[in-house]
Amino acid sequence: MPRTRLVFVNQYHANRSEMSAAVFFHNAAYQLKAYLETVPRLRRTYDIEIPDLSSLPSHQRGLTDEDDLNLLGAVLRRRPGILAFSLYCWNSPALHELARTLKRLAPGVLTVAGGPEVYDRREFAALFPAFDVLVEGDGELPLRAILERLPDRDFRRIANVSFRRGGRWIHNRSAPAVCDIDEIPNYYRAERRNIGGIGWYLTTRGCRNACDYCLWARQPMRQKSRAKVLEELETLIAQTRLRKLILFDYDLLELYGADHELLETIAGLVRRRGSDFAFNLFTNPGSIARPGIRELVERLPVRRITVGLQTGHRPAACAVNRAWGGQGLAPFVAVPEDLRSRMVVELMYPLPKETPATFRATLERLFGLGYFRLRVYHLMVLRGTRLRRRASEMGLGYLDRPPYFCLETPTSSAAQTLRIGRLGFVLTLMTTVLDGLRDAEAIRRWFVADRGRIVGRILAAIDGGRGPDEILRSEIRSICGVDYPGSFVLGEYKGPPEAPPSLYALVDDSGRRR
Repeated sequence: MPRTRLVFVNQYHANRSEMSAAVFFHNAAYQLKAYLETVPRLRRTYDIEIPDLSSLPSHQRGLTDEDDLNLLGAVLRRRPGILAFSLYCWNSPALHELARTLKRLAPGVLTVAGGPEVYDRREFAALFPAFDVLVEGDGELPLRAILERLPDRDFRRIANVSFRRGGRWIHNRSAPAVCDIDEIPNYYRAERRNIGGIGWYLTTRGCRNACDYCLWARQPMRQKSRAKVLEELETLIAQTRLRKLILFDYDLLELYGADHELLETIAGLVRRRGSDFAFNLFTNPGSIARPGIRELVERLPVRRITVGLQTGHRPAACAVNRAWGGQGLAPFVAVPEDLRSRMVVELMYPLPKETPATFRATLERLFGLGYFRLRVYHLMVLRGTRLRRRASEMGLGYLDRPPYFCLETPTSSAAQTLRIGRLGFVLTLMTTVLDGLRDAEAIRRWFVADRGRIVGRILAAIDGGRGPDEILRSEIRSICGVDYPGSFVLGEYKGPPEAPPSLYALVDDSGRRR
């Protein structure tokens, strides 16, 4: 009996030097493949492939473009019977057009779409009609059932699945359908010789928090066993060429802060890799002020801690169901000063009830406290979230197709949102540039002395029509006394400079140059 070939189709077009292994930017496909291959019947019936198509541009220009022909050829030469697409807000339009074209060239191929974009299947099917089957939520159990029933294509009664039959869509019921994540084999082991650069790892699925703008909390919270966590981390840290590993759990310190044996085992793996290996983690504001944070950070040891603040304005936090994180900036004040330069603070704009003034005040306060690594994200009104369902009553204006950016709120006009968005772009880019400078403590002192006035200077420069490269070059010159050649925006700047950060922060205002 001939075997059917299942091909996962995805492209990743971010900075490949930052995340250079396919197992990370096609992570969902690798998890699904590993799980499906544990089922003997499926292993006998299907060949599963995950081609790396990321060297080819997105399919968006039509059949007259040679790149498109190369991309189509790279998929179809594998003679797939099923094409599976993992859809996110950044790739769904391009992959939808690719699926449409592939169906024209190979009409007998079954196209299956899953991923965060497929939440609210009825709406998704209307927006992106080129797929044959939709899978909402965790993919392991629904995709297994689809493959088991493929011969007669009767997908009725498979929870969380929609499919086209007789020219119309049939939407099955939504219901919990999750596998035991410990049953998914350690797929990193087979790929370890291909893993290098920067990677990330999750010990959980789902989230205990329930922020209105996020889809992660729609999944039930599940945690891998200690044994599985240690097995997979040992593979990633000890057996690959990774230079940086980011633990992406929503709050690693909350999850494992009391498990000293586990943390000590991880610390031993990290220490054996030496100083050229970076270990980073995510946490929430409540965890950074916990007793013993210094001991914990130094024992692991942690190079960077990303803290999901989102807003320092309590009414804005409460408006999106983040009252649990509504303690404002108090935890940041409690952090020892010399640890603050290790922290990357994530913020989001425009949350409901946030104003340009309250957001600016948060930025200025963080800079004044010495937190100079800020990443500012634009609020997305994602399909399937409570925020999307409440958008009309909350008065939110947003794009109804990817990237779903929120354009305005009752407290932030479209013009104000754009202005703060441009500010956030410069600040996020500045974080990337400063990450290459050696003396983080001197940089922290510079920001403390500046007392947040950098925010006003950048806004004034934006209002004056200056571009991000010009603005950032001026500020970086003030911080470290060096002119970077090349474009920051395009990633062409040369650095980091050999000169240490300047000592402007150590003199009074009258002696400082601007």
